[in-house]
Amino acid sequence: MKKPLPPSYFIAAIGLTVCLHFLAPWYQLIKLPWGLPGLLPIAAGIALNLIANQALNIFKIIENKSP
Repeated sequence: MKKPLPPSYFIAAIGLTVCLHFLAPWYQLIKLPWGLPGLLPIAAGIALNLIANQALNIFKIIENKSP
């Protein structure tokens, strides 16, 4: 049996967060205006990932190995 990859853990955590949002919508640990600055590192991480992927594709460092 294969070990789950880290993105699987991330997707599971997102799913649990969404479930908790619907099971306990009245409880917020961090109120609305204070949670918004967390979007900046998320956006920066997405941008860095896209830039790195584009660079790897341009220089043909990693090939797509699809079955």
